[in-house]
Amino acid sequence: MKPQCEAAVAKALGKDSLNKQEATKIEQRVTKAMTAIARQDIDKWRNMSKIDRLAAASEQVAKDIQSDLARKKQILAKDIIRQSQNIEILKNSGLAASQSLDRLIAHNGDMSGITSLNSEYKVIANETKRHMWNFYTKIKGALGIWTDKKLMDDVARERFGQDTGNKVAKQISEELGKMYDDLRIKFNAAGGDIGDLGDDFGFNTIWHGDKLKDAGVQQWLDDALKNIDRSKYVDVDGNPLTNDQIKEMISYSFESITTDGLNKLNVGEVLQGGGKATNRMSQSRVLHWKNADAWLEMQQKYGALPFVDLIDSHIDTMAKNIALVEKFGSNPNRAFDILAQEAKRIDGLNGIKTNILTNGIRRANTMYDVFANREMNQGSEALNAFGVAYRAWNVSTMLGSALLASLSDVAPMIKLARMHNLSVAKLMGNLVGELNPFNPKDRELSFSMGIAVDEITSSLGRFASEDLTSVYDRASQVARVSNTAASTVMRASLLNAWTRATKAAWSKTLMNKYANLPKEKKWGQLDAEDQSFLKDVGLDERTWEVMSLAEPMKDGSGNPLMTTQSILNIPDDQLKHLGNPTEVKNQAVKKYFSHVLDEQGMAVIESGLRERTRLYGKTHGGEVLGFFGRGMMQFKSFPVTFLMRHGTRALRDGALSPTPYTYMIPLAMGMGAMGALSLQLGEIANGNNPLPMWDDDEPDVALSFMTKSMMKGGGMTLLGDIVAAGADTSGRDSRDFLLGPMGGDMVKLAQLTSGTANQLLNGKDVTSKTNQIYMLAKSKIPGQNLWYTKTAMNRLMFDDIQNMIAPDYQQKYKRKMQKQGRSQWWESGEGLDGLNPVDFEGVVE
Repeated sequence: MKPQCEAAVAKALGKDSLNKQEATKIEQRVTKAMTAIARQDIDKWRNMSKIDRLAAASEQVAKDIQSDLARKKQILAKDIIRQSQNIEILKNSGLAASQSLDRLIAHNGDMSGITSLNSEYKVIANETKRHMWNFYTKIKGALGIWTDKKLMDDVARERFGQDTGNKVAKQISEELGKMYDDLRIKFNAAGGDIGDLGDDFGFNTIWHGDKLKDAGVQQWLDDALKNIDRSKYVDVDGNPLTNDQIKEMISYSFESITTDGLNKLNVGEVLQGGGKATNRMSQSRVLHWKNADAWLEMQQKYGALPFVDLIDSHIDTMAKNIALVEKFGSNPNRAFDILAQEAKRIDGLNGIKTNILTNGIRRANTMYDVFANREMNQGSEALNAFGVAYRAWNVSTMLGSALLASLSDVAPMIKLARMHNLSVAKLMGNLVGELNPFNPKDRELSFSMGIAVDEITSSLGRFASEDLTSVYDRASQVARVSNTAASTVMRASLLNAWTRATKAAWSKTLMNKYANLPKEKKWGQLDAEDQSFLKDVGLDERTWEVMSLAEPMKDGSGNPLMTTQSILNIPDDQLKHLGNPTEVKNQAVKKYFSHVLDEQGMAVIESGLRERTRLYGKTHGGEVLGFFGRGMMQFKSFPVTFLMRHGTRALRDGALSPTPYTYMIPLAMGMGAMGALSLQLGEIANGNNPLPMWDDDEPDVALSFMTKSMMKGGGMTLLGDIVAAGADTSGRDSRDFLLGPMGGDMVKLAQLTSGTANQLLNGKDVTSKTNQIYMLAKSKIPGQNLWYTKTAMNRLMFDDIQNMIAPDYQQKYKRKMQKQGRSQWWESGEGLDGLNPVDFEGVVE
């Protein structure tokens, strides 16, 4: 570093001189500052003398250093406050410290009053996505399955400043711009450091290292040199970088991408985990593309994710990083480890048994590691892709009738409504309104409130495998086909529409309660029981006061609703007495909306972080254990989630209190009643007459029907898989439920291969085996199980094929049904001649 440069920087910093280490670091910053200033106005920079350039860069570096110091002090202060607040929760939540730590990571149904990390992440993600209606509903076209490529190309051109004349593309481009800005601002407010590239930033890009490796460095160089925006790369004098200099930069990026950044380590240096989350996402986007066509070409050839998933991935990654920093500070991994040690110390002093203490901390560690993707083994991409394909295919072949099983959702919705003192009539009215196919405005309104986002942004989520859209590489071509088939069936079965409607209806009913109650009763006017209940669900006095200042919005029917936007619209001057208005609003939004989404998850069962880690631990789908675990446990997440969430809520006052019985018995009865409806509709959908529910001469009939109803509705979820129970009419036994789809398929294949071979060797008839092969193959056809078409498809097509393979099968099946006291309204094997009216008279005899 030249003496005059060193002196200029020292003067700008208010120092007499710089030491050697300071000088080296500042020299690097001065060089970077000179190129940055040069890019802003190259002509002006070139007309400046070297001394003036040096002075301008030195002044900018000094400002940056002072700003960095102030930022670091601010981050440190926030870290201390956050850690102190979390330690206070460990000490005073009323639970063991290890249990409090557990609830800091993921929501628990026991109403501990602790707002979890995972809930805050969902709030941030939903709050971002709710502004992107056009992107999620129009970029994939009317069916929501295939991406509209022309619209996508127009959106890309709009993002790079080209006017395409496409109004929808312009709207989506603006939504994306707002999304990028909002997340950047929110992350920086939490202590991050992402620069604003303004109009120079089109899209984030996730490169696929294997694609670059396959293409080779020379092809990467050729493509990048052709598409890069050279005007963005200048030296300290403002001159364009030479071709060799740009090649060197692009080659370095190739090495960085293909080695996951290991090229940045020195020999012998170890890559350490637990770094500051505030430093994530702050790397310079050194690769600037000259236009939309250039970006599209590079994305097509080297991108890791399709367009929609690319945007989704960015939102979810940013939302997780923001949640981590806001919850635990700038170094969340380190902060969490300290909290775990503190929880162990506190519980030890309080005499908590070692095994209870250890298990609690282990569970919290597992959930945190999965959430933060810490210490996670990735395994084989090919094995993971195969598992994704298999599970997605099961969704397309087995869940066509899952809507009928999902009718039991109404029972927990009503149970939770009564717990929150909500009007059941209003809840049912909201549900009918949300199900109205001719009222798209209600769907858009629900999306804009962030309460029914997942069913719009993804066709898979509730009963599908949790990672169906996570793998995109060479080994996943089949997985993409399976994923498309699964998405199509989920939409065609109307399960997505039902799930979206139930979530929206329940949440709107809860929001209606909070629209006026905070205005009608201040916190001090609430009785002790109400205050205790609100604290238990995560709402405190401060949040209540903020909500009392919010102006509710109205839905299409004129009902007032307390939305997050209502809180964000509060004038700042009304909140100054509570602190920084922006921070006060954000905290209130997190508290309130976490409560809404958490209770929504209790009313409409859907597995989350807690339940998935209970089922799969820290395993990955590319590991052998993770691969088989996900295959065996597919579709088991619903009953497990139901038991975990409602079981813990029932036991919140202790197993010996009246609460478990007063809570679970009405809920089980309600789910059993809805299960009865689901069971009968399922029988009709299968071409059978409704089952007998009562027989004066046979008391066992009522007991048998009640047991089946409870299993179907979820009241006895340990005894059966309530989702797949009605998937086919081939008489699956308990083994299929216990082993899951993968286990059942493996057993069938083993029986078919070994059993058929033995029969052939012994000269025995293999007709039954051939029929079993046919039935297995038929059960793997996507869409053959749709509840409103499967009987017609069976009678008019599949039965004829089966008659050719096994002529006596239909008669055996009918005799079996007669022994069970069952009958068909559309006789199997007889085509249209077997069609009869549904017999409702045999329901009660």
